[in-house]
Amino acid sequence: MLYPGNYTSLEALIPAVMSTEEFLSLTPDQRDRIVWRTDGGFGSDVNLHWLINRGYHIMAKGFSWKRASAWARRVPDWLEVEPGRRWLAWAPAQLDFGQPTQIVVARWLTPKGILRHALYITTLLDLPWLTTIATSYNGRGAAEVEIGSDKAGLNISHRRSQSMLAQEALILLADLAHNLLAWFHRDLLLETRFAGYGPKRIIQQLLCIPGELVFDDHSLVEVRLKQSHPLAEPMLDILARLWDEDETLASFVKFETE
Repeated sequence: MLYPGNYTSLEALIPAVMSTEEFLSLTPDQRDRIVWRTDGGFGSDVNLHWLINRGYHIMAKGFSWKRASAWARRVPDWLEVEPGRRWLAWAPAQLDFGQPTQIVVARWLTPKGILRHALYITTLLDLPWLTTIATSYNGRGAAEVEIGSDKAGLNISHRRSQSMLAQEALILLADLAHNLLAWFHRDLLLETRFAGYGPKRIIQQLLCIPGELVFDDHSLVEVRLKQSHPLAEPMLDILARLWDEDETLASFVKFETE
C-alpha cells in the first residue's frame, strides 16, 4: 500500500491490516495464529490494543521512548547481553491491553555512545526468557536486510516516477522480482559456489551473462551463453539442473556455449 509522504506509520497500520485481512480472507481462527511484528513507529497503545482485540498476537516495540526511559530508571537489575553495550530487564509495570502480555525493557548504547531505551511488548506468553523475546523481535532485521538487498540489486533505491499508479506497479514488480530471485537462489544456488550471492551479485554477475534463448513454437529448446565469459560454464550447469528434474523438458532442452 502507498500513502502520501506526510502519512505516518501510526495511521497506516490499521488500514494495512484490514487490507491484508480482506486480501487473504482471514477468519478469526486464522488471525489467532498470526503474529504482527512491528517497529516503534507503529507501536502506539491504540494500535497494539486494536491488534490484540482483533485476535492477533503481537511482537512489537512500543511507540513512546519517553515511557521506556522512565521505566528503565525504575529497573533494579539488568541482564547484560552484550558487554558494555546492551542490556535487558523485565518491565517494572504492565500496560492494560485487555489480555496478558510480557514486556521487556531494552537498553543499549548507540555507536555514538548515546544511551537509548525501548519496550518490547508481546502476547506470546510461552517465550519465558528476556533474550528469547528480544531475539524474536530483532528477527525483523532480516526483513530489513532483504529489502535493502532488493533495492541495491534491482537499482530501485530512488523511485523515479511521480505517478501513484506507476509507484504501485513498481512495488508489485519489485515483489515479483524478489520472489523470483529468492526461488532461484533457494532451488539452484544453495549447493553451488554461488550460495553466498545476494540479489545484487546474482543480477550483476549471473543474470547478465551475454547469450540468447532459442524457442520453437513458443517452447524453449536451447540456452546459449557466451563461451568466453568466465561464469558461462558453471551457469549452464546450474540452469541444467532446472530441467533435469523434469524428464519432459530435459528430453529436448539442450545447453551449450557459443
